[in-house]
Amino acid sequence: MKRTAIIYLLLGLLLLGGLSFIYFNTRTLEIEQSRHIVDEIRDIAYLNSQLDQKLMEIRYGRLNYYDPLFQLSARLEQLYHHFSEELQTFTGGEKNVLRQLAMLQHSLDRKNRHLQDLISQFALLKNSRVYFPKAIANMKQELIILQASPRLYILPDELLSQILIYNLNGDLAAQQQAQHYMQQLVKNIADYPSSLQPDINKLLNHAELLLQQKSKVDNLLQETLHMPILRDLGILSTTYSRYHQKKLAHVERYRLALFLLSMLLLFYLLYVLARLQRTTRSLRIAVQESQQAEKALLKANRSLQVMTNANQLLVRSSNEKELLQEICRIIVDDGNYRFAWVGFAEHNQDKRVTPAAQSGLDEGYLDSLKISWGDNEYGQGPTGTAIRTGRACATRNILQDPRYKPWREAARNQGYQSSIALPLRHDDETFGALNIYSSKTEAFDKDEILLLQELADDIAFGITTLRKQKEHQNTLRQLHQAQKMEAIGHLTGGIAHDFNNILASIMGYTSLALDRYVEDRNSKLGQYLQEVYQAGERARDLIAQMLAFSRNSGGEAKPLMLQPMVKEVVKMLSATLPADIRITTEAENNLPCVIIDPVQLHQIIMNLCINARDAMPKHGQIHIRLQHANISDSQCASCHKYIEGRFIELSIEDTGSGINSEITPYIFDPFFTTKDIGMGTGMGLSTVHGIVHQHGGHILVQNSPAGGALFRIFLPTTQEIENRSLVVQEPVTTDIPPSGPAHILVVDDDESISRFISELLESQGYQVSLYNNGQEAWKYFQTNSDSIDLMITDQTMPVIKGDELAKKILALKPELPIILCSGNSAQINEIQGKNIGIQAFLNKPLTLQALLDCIRELLANNTGARNQQSSMGTV
Repeated sequence: MKRTAIIYLLLGLLLLGGLSFIYFNTRTLEIEQSRHIVDEIRDIAYLNSQLDQKLMEIRYGRLNYYDPLFQLSARLEQLYHHFSEELQTFTGGEKNVLRQLAMLQHSLDRKNRHLQDLISQFALLKNSRVYFPKAIANMKQELIILQASPRLYILPDELLSQILIYNLNGDLAAQQQAQHYMQQLVKNIADYPSSLQPDINKLLNHAELLLQQKSKVDNLLQETLHMPILRDLGILSTTYSRYHQKKLAHVERYRLALFLLSMLLLFYLLYVLARLQRTTRSLRIAVQESQQAEKALLKANRSLQVMTNANQLLVRSSNEKELLQEICRIIVDDGNYRFAWVGFAEHNQDKRVTPAAQSGLDEGYLDSLKISWGDNEYGQGPTGTAIRTGRACATRNILQDPRYKPWREAARNQGYQSSIALPLRHDDETFGALNIYSSKTEAFDKDEILLLQELADDIAFGITTLRKQKEHQNTLRQLHQAQKMEAIGHLTGGIAHDFNNILASIMGYTSLALDRYVEDRNSKLGQYLQEVYQAGERARDLIAQMLAFSRNSGGEAKPLMLQPMVKEVVKMLSATLPADIRITTEAENNLPCVIIDPVQLHQIIMNLCINARDAMPKHGQIHIRLQHANISDSQCASCHKYIEGRFIELSIEDTGSGINSEITPYIFDPFFTTKDIGMGTGMGLSTVHGIVHQHGGHILVQNSPAGGALFRIFLPTTQEIENRSLVVQEPVTTDIPPSGPAHILVVDDDESISRFISELLESQGYQVSLYNNGQEAWKYFQTNSDSIDLMITDQTMPVIKGDELAKKILALKPELPIILCSGNSAQINEIQGKNIGIQAFLNKPLTLQALLDCIRELLANNTGARNQQSSMGTV
């Protein structure tokens, strides 16, 4: 019996030993299989992220063909089938695992269907995008050949612009504008040549397709990106991990059973314990490896989640600063990092890196740091190295890396153990870096760096896109502002011309009435007529301001030292401003000259100081400063162009109430004023705008620290002043009467002015021939040229302008004195008139004395010249 028991016992021990050997080897194989399953789950997640990335590249035009999508989709499908077969084999048909596997299969099938739809939609949208600009360009070329009206191709241009803006950023305002221009195009299609109308209909069809297709593509893209594949993978991984842990629990129970048996069987204990120790060690290593694999999977999932959220943010964002701030927050919150910031490289002498956005536990970490991207002590860290080399640079142990010496103490205080800097690149140029900090050493492995670099590339692409959008918007804004100011300038010049004609009649007839019919200037009639004349003078001054805004050419510009001119204006202002307003000046030494008309410089300072006076009704101070200025990346307050270069700055600062930011864009518009009715014309600042830009300058407006307004005028400098001769001959006052009853030809399309001049001249004993049309005057002159001694002509007339009439008459009679009158000197000035041969130039409204003096001088000079020629002929 004992022998039999021993035999049974030995057989049982042998059987138990054999089963234990087989079981432990089986468990080791199962752990290897589990690790393989975890690796395949991570590979599926990574392929899905790559697929989403390629979709985003196609959406933003970075990828123009679809082969990568097909390849990634096929690889994802193939990997999933292989993974599904292995998972079913390893789990033996476990229900929870199979249920989650079916959910993942459903998500993948939906994504594949969406991908097929997206590819077809992308192709359709791409064809319309390619066709649309070419069709409009061909249409414009044919319209130009047909010499069609410019308005016929403005509508297609505007339609193209709004559709491109909408397809770029999905702006609903751009969509509405595009629909508006489509309606206008349909409404005006009859104005186009019949040969283009089929093309216009086709163009409208493509435009409607682009507007509808963009929304469909974006919605379908969002649905595709939000497929819960990552969520299903995470749930599947968790479910499989629980199943795996249950099976590992059997090992521990079996170990306990073996331990009890080993207590009964001492001789078997040595063998079993040795085997169990070896097996347990292997199992612990396998469990640790499994846990590490799970941690790596979790880390990869976090990185993929960061990329997904960041890519969705890139699609929606329209503000660069908000985009960078939100991405830093996503990196810290979703990526479980301690701190993240984005810095841009400055191209100055120090080559500093300036933070643009940050998030996390920094407590002022960046405020006290000096970071450079130059090849110096402060440029050897991860940030400087990444910007300088264009490659990612990781410091996996901050406390031991010698390159981190300048910032080690600050990093230790914040608890940072490792960091990485990822370059932000565009067109092979690195313009900044994304920096991420972790509280763990050895935090950034090779796979994580690859994912983060993809994220940095997406951020760089988003920044570049937003900057291009902003640049495009700024260009449109400058264009609209320039068009508006040009239109107002033309309107103002035309109004000024008509007003000058009206004022010429009012002031002329008022002067005649005073001279002929008013003996006592202090009588009621004399006072009334003088009030009418003074009102006309005020209107004349207002029109002069309007012309200063509208004209493109200046007066007598010459090199000036600004300090004496400012002192002269301040001296004049001190006598006119209230005593409770104090004026102070400040000027740098050795300021160069600027080329400007001194009268217009007076006008700039006077208008701004009067504007400051009105903002300080009780008391205050005006400070005028002259200094050098080196300006870059600043936008002019009136023309909205960016200013860059060296200037002389003339700043006028007051202690008034300042300027409301809501009205700042409108303060330079003509007739815009915040003053009460009758207190201002609204032309002061618009006149300053016209004069400053006429001389190549710019204006900045801001509220000063003292609470008032600060106007900064920037005028271009000149270091080498040329001796320019802008000589305008001043009329010489003479009392020499005409040698006889001179015959004067008067030409003016305004009958009121021509009658006034005719009556004035006839009262002085002159013979007058009056015409209201240049063509009729020319016909009369051809047959009566010998009898005419002088001509007075208006500049702006129908059929033939004044300067054109003067050229024709001077070709026939070169010695004839001509007086050219103009209500808008932007059309022709005195220097241009003298180049033609015109001897005198008078601005409307005309004054009696100035007109008579000019006529007497020209007739006297002409008589003297004829007498000299006669005496020379006698000799």
